Amino acid sequence: MRNAELGVSSEDRPFQAGRQFATTREETKGLLDYLERVMQELGLGDTSLIGEQQPPQQSDTTPEYCFRQKGDMWEVRFGKENGSFEARKGFGIIARLLQFPNSQKPISALDLQGCDSLRAGTSHTQQPRLDNEAIAKYKERLDEIEVEIEAANKREDLAEAERLDREKEQILEEFRPALNIRGQSRSLGPSSNAEKARVAVRRNLDRAYDRLEGATPPLPALAGHLRESIRTEGGAYAYRPPTPLNWDLG
Repeated sequence: MRNAELGVSSEDRPFQAGRQFATTREETKGLLDYLERVMQELGLGDTSLIGEQQPPQQSDTTPEYCFRQKGDMWEVRFGKENGSFEARKGFGIIARLLQFPNSQKPISALDLQGCDSLRAGTSHTQQPRLDNEAIAKYKERLDEIEVEIEAANKREDLAEAERLDREKEQILEEFRPALNIRGQSRSLGPSSNAEKARVAVRRNLDRAYDRLEGATPPLPALAGHLRESIRTEGGAYAYRPPTPLNWDLG
């Protein structure tokens, strides 16, 4: 087929197949314009698809809140904070609690520790729940919190005052059951296995929080969120965040 039959002028000849390759952006545009005219004259249909194609947009699938195990490591993300940590008991307990935010039924410490609460034996002991040193530390921290709350109220920092008040309530939750009406430490008494499990869970959680705060780089926001949101309720624990978060737990 001759050029005249296709309506190809002499100025289009440089773009004919086999004659020349486009080497610049201007030549590429000229070639595309030429192809569009030829397709229109041959009645080959829609020519709107001719042109530079934009690469498909890829959505960001990185979760904003992540706490999942991959092999022997825990992959953790909380907003802009992220890190990887070796598997430890405390991280597994946290992940279990994150599955049930604001649950009506908290998870027993025996369950979190992997014990069978139905078979856990009951024993009696006169060992005090808290020694004098622990009681002194609790009281000292409560006194500090009262001072910090007063200072926060004076500068009208309501968010800090509320945070301190929640910390105070958490300490009291731990503190009250351990003392009798005279302010003396109660003995462990019956159900000491459940009490041991509760203490073990608390210890594992505190170690996990410390690892988050001591990491490089540290994750203080995540550690603070977990400290405030994971609460002791009798012999059980629950995750009660002030605002629900969409956790990727793997």
